[in-house]
Amino acid sequence: MKKIEIKQFDKIKDITNSDIKIYNINALTEDKKSVSHKTILQSSSIHIIINNINNKQLVFSKQIRIPVLLNDNTNNGITVELFSFDINDTLPLKEIVKKEILDKCKYNVNIEDIKYLKTLKKSVDLSGSEENLFYIEVTNDMLINNNLEFNNYDIIYVNYLELDNYFFKDNIHTNSITAFGVQKFLNHLLIQKSLKEYKKFF
Repeated sequence: MKKIEIKQFDKIKDITNSDIKIYNINALTEDKKSVSHKTILQSSSIHIIINNINNKQLVFSKQIRIPVLLNDNTNNGITVELFSFDINDTLPLKEIVKKEILDKCKYNVNIEDIKYLKTLKKSVDLSGSEENLFYIEVTNDMLINNNLEFNNYDIIYVNYLELDNYFFKDNIHTNSITAFGVQKFLNHLLIQKSLKEYKKFF
């Protein structure tokens, strides 16, 4: 694999009311060949596997994503994803996770129970920003409001036994990190060999 040295880093434009910036990159390879590539710089994000251990369900958000709608209008742009949000705060990541879970899902979790799993790279051919995956176990008594109504998304609960088939349905659209997180969780259950005796993820 040949090394690449970036020679020029020109901003093309900022996206209005967004943290997204578009650049044109000019670079040279080790053998002095010129390469050019457009890239998007955007905020890193947090994604959370929320596991309700009382109900044996994972918790997801269901929402309309405009880019999905533009590329495929067969499902009206609807996606089912792990709860996620951009990092626009200087707080430690676990503090942001606690705050957002309370705001988005109304679960009041303990910060020491939040587990960091892995950082992945998003859209490596275009952006390369970080996606930080976390895990939290919740119980029904952590829910501070049972009458949940949100304008921009719905909360979806999927049973452990239904996870694999659910995300393989043709009409269910999701993103890569949700698929990764669900598969990691399913691998954990598979290792235990029995869903009847659920043990802690960690």
